[in-house]
Amino acid sequence: MDSAYCIQSPGNNVLMPLEEEQFRELKRAKKRLSSAYAIRHKFRLIKTNYALIANSLKSLGYSYLTELTSEQRQDIKNQVNANVSNYILSARTFTAQLKRHVQACLPQDRVEVNRLTRRMEIEYQRSFAYRFIDSLYDYISYYGISVHSVDVSGKLSLNNTDERVYEIKAYIERAYLGGPTDFRASVLKEMPARVELIELLDAYMESLGRIYDLACKITDEATEQSQLLLREFLNVFEGVNGTRADNLFVVHSIGDSPDKIYDSFPISMYSAQAEVYDNNP
Repeated sequence: MDSAYCIQSPGNNVLMPLEEEQFRELKRAKKRLSSAYAIRHKFRLIKTNYALIANSLKSLGYSYLTELTSEQRQDIKNQVNANVSNYILSARTFTAQLKRHVQACLPQDRVEVNRLTRRMEIEYQRSFAYRFIDSLYDYISYYGISVHSVDVSGKLSLNNTDERVYEIKAYIERAYLGGPTDFRASVLKEMPARVELIELLDAYMESLGRIYDLACKITDEATEQSQLLLREFLNVFEGVNGTRADNLFVVHSIGDSPDKIYDSFPISMYSAQAEVYDNNP
């Protein structure tokens, strides 16, 4: 059966025919952009989860200064634990899949993929925070708890002697992590008696930031070329049909009926994502 290729707007049934090679070019560009944006989406997710941790810790600290019931305070502690767990999960997902995303952008370039691998190895070797968070993922996955203790302290404000400033710190306690069967032995051995959560995450974010920056640098050229290719086809679609290139799909159909779709993927959404990241790197 014969194949047909087109760019189509499902809402108003407007379409623009494509050659098979054009379809393949667009599919390759879509694959590269999917991976390039996955890198950016996942790093933003980590940063968002970090902000949620900070905000929930503030709420927990405030709860000690107000008349909350023990049940209400426990709910906030549960939220802190959930936010930390989500952060650890999103970070592990990012690091575990990063090389795969870069390789999808540069399928023929093993040199750059190896360069990223080496950067990740260096961060693991140099940063206790990186090693600890990597180990903490397995612990949290099994036990479901991420924070063992909380300290709230107050001191007089430097600007107003009658005002006290309060600070809350969350800790992961070595004594509660168990032995080598519960936590990676090499990391447990170098761990102090307790680790302050925000200091740990700040150090870890520095390592992740360097890895992320390198991944973006490596994939920027392929990403830009793919964006330009999609934009070119979208501009032609607008010129031919006199309609905005919104919610467009590339479609491969088989036979006489356009309803017999063999393959389909969106393209205008990637152009919109490009604008988001151009305006908010």
